[in-house]
Parts: sequence; structure tokens; C-alpha cells
Amino acid sequence: MTDFHHNIFYYYRGAIKDNRVRERQLEDNTTKALINTLQYSNRIVVNKFLKWLGVQNSDKIHFELQKKTIGDTKLKRVQKKILLGILPNTGKFKPKKQTNFVTDGKSRPDAWIYSDDFAILVESKVVGYVNPNQMNQHYSLLTTDKSNSPQYIEKSWSDIHHFFCRISNEMDYHVQWIINQFTQYLEWNSMTDFVGFNDEIFDYFFHPGDEETRIWIRETMKKFAGKLLLQLEDPFYQSYNVGNLKSNDDNCWVAFGPENKQYKNWAHQTVGVYSAGLEIFVNIELKSVVNRLRKILLESQDQFVKIISALHSKSPFFIVVNERREIRPRVYKAHLVTRLESEYLLKKDLEKDGLHFLENIVKKIKLPQITLSILIDRYTIIESSKIDQGQTMIKSVVNYMKSFDSVVKFINEYN
Repeated sequence: MTDFHHNIFYYYRGAIKDNRVRERQLEDNTTKALINTLQYSNRIVVNKFLKWLGVQNSDKIHFELQKKTIGDTKLKRVQKKILLGILPNTGKFKPKKQTNFVTDGKSRPDAWIYSDDFAILVESKVVGYVNPNQMNQHYSLLTTDKSNSPQYIEKSWSDIHHFFCRISNEMDYHVQWIINQFTQYLEWNSMTDFVGFNDEIFDYFFHPGDEETRIWIRETMKKFAGKLLLQLEDPFYQSYNVGNLKSNDDNCWVAFGPENKQYKNWAHQTVGVYSAGLEIFVNIELKSVVNRLRKILLESQDQFVKIISALHSKSPFFIVVNERREIRPRVYKAHLVTRLESEYLLKKDLEKDGLHFLENIVKKIKLPQITLSILIDRYTIIESSKIDQGQTMIKSVVNYMKSFDSVVKFINEYN
């Protein structure tokens, strides 16, 4: 069971209603988590981090948080000065090389990393982009000598996360534990790119309801959907829509298709995460597209069998028929009617009994919902995520979705 507060960097936010206050609180805590990770790991971690920023090793490294300056004397003495912006996404900010900015006292750096040889001023953001005026004031603070201009470097939190994940396995148990706590903290706060699925996501659906975990899972599915959409390469899939994931839901889904939720009017594809794994399915739910399927089962069974047989040869799947019942105006709940495995649906000795059964069920139910589904078990998903943070798994899901495209197109284009 996931408990965010067992993570050493996670914190109690309290009943703060002002979004800007929450944002600033998260920025401060996340910068502190980064500095603490560097400060309490070991010198190998610090040296690797500095090298990543283009800084040579130095004898003694100092860390400061929320300090306006480390002193003009120190800044004048160091040879290398860096203004480091850590952001949700990198951009194209260019500091103005001048020293006449008026500091209003509000542009206090989030952190400093320095020695006798270098000084790194850290400014972090968890939402949006840098404030140019604030960054220019920071740049001005570092510009103590016109012949030694500071260097500006931008890194995203995803870059930071990737860096620490890359070096984690090289460290001893103590340091690895600290690094893993920090990378987990970034993941739980949705400050990384998509990095795969883990046990905590699947386990949530055994005991749903925790608000912080719910938000984390939904944000993970949103990032996952963005990765899938980029690789679908079909004009039909213009956008995606992530389900709200209510506190009592047993899954979190994301639907792909035309924009503005028009996908519901067509056979479309959906990916859902459940306690058992990841399900990829063609979804046929509204009356117009259900009637199109009814017509296909009545008029073109042979052609339909040919398409789903080709799909079965690539990977077995199952067809689920639900009945949608209106529990209040425009709000429906699905009730399972039958589940048919493709192997038996297509058995020759059954002739067309399987399809006739499907045809009769769909014909008799007033508001049916039909899905063609493939389930990838949670163990396979988790192991794939460990290998390359879900990149292989993304390709696998995309391949399944491209296989289902033949069914989607046949239903949507049938006249």
C-alpha cells in the first residue's frame, strides 16, 4: 500500500487554498530535497553531479538554501560561475549581460552550491517557466567581473531524475537508498517524464480512495498517453482524454480518437490500468457505432471473421459485452453480460455459433457496450519498466493498438 509520507522527502502540505502558496511550498521543498540528496549521499555523487554541469572537482563543497548571497568576496574569487535553472520544461531564456539591475530583495536564490573554485546559483520552478527579471537579477548578482561572465544552464526535473536514476546502481546501499527516495519523490509529485509503472500503481486498485495516490496515477496515465499518441501515426488519433479516476473506480483509463470527445461516436481505442495489469481495447459504446456493428454482424460476418482471425493470429484477445444502464440522467453504469475469448469465437467446429451468439446478444440488449481487449499482466509491465523506464512497454502497447486499427477502421468505415 502506497503511503507518500513514508518517503523522507515528502511533506505535509496542510490546508492551503492559495495555489501560488502551494506552488512555492513545493518549489522550496523540492529544491531542499535535491540539496539534501547531494549533501547526505557521498562525494562521488556530488562529483558526478558537478561534472554533469561541466564543473571540475574541488576540495570542499558548501551547500546553502534560501540565502541571498554567499558574499561578494567569494563570488569575486571563484573562477567558474553558473546560473542553474531547474524547470518543468527547458526553454530559451538568455540572460542580459549587464550589471545594473535593481534588486528588490524578493529574488533570493533557492540554493547555492559552491567552493573556492566555483559558485552555482540555483533557481527552481515546478510550474511554468522562469521569470526573466528575476533570472536577470540572479545573473547580475553573479556578474562581479566583466571578463568572467556567468554561464547559464537549464535542466528539467526530468533531466535531474534521469541523472540520479542513471548513477543509482553504481552506489552502495546507503547512498542508493537516499537517491531512490529522491527519485521516488519526484515521480510522486509528477515532476518527471513517464518512467513506467510500478507495484504501487496496480496495488492502488485493491484499496482505491487515497487522494494523493489518485492524482499521481492519473498524471502518470496522462504522460503515458502522450507517449502513445506520438507513436500512433494515424490522423484518426488526434488527441486523448484521461478519465477522472473517481475514488471508487477500479481502473484508470485514457481514450484515443478525434478531438473534443468526439471519439465516443466512433469505434475507438482505450488503454486502462487495473490491479491485474494494462488493458488495450477497442471500445464500441454509443448507439450510432453499435448500430454499425449490428449491421456488420448481420450482413458481413465473413469479412468480420477474416479481420478478427488475422488479429487473433497476432495475439489472442477477448470480446466483452456489457449492458449500459442509466442510473440517473446521462449517467450510465456498465453491467457484464458475457466475455468471449477469440480462440473459441473462431473455432471451426463451432461454425458460426459464436458470432451468432454475439449477434443475438448485441441485438437484444437495448444499450450494449462492446470491447475487444488484450490484457498485459502487471508482472510483464513492471519488469519492462525496470529495464528502460517503460520505453519497450510503450512500443509493445503501440503495436497492439496498431493491430486493433484494422477492426477500428472496418467498423468506422462500414456503410
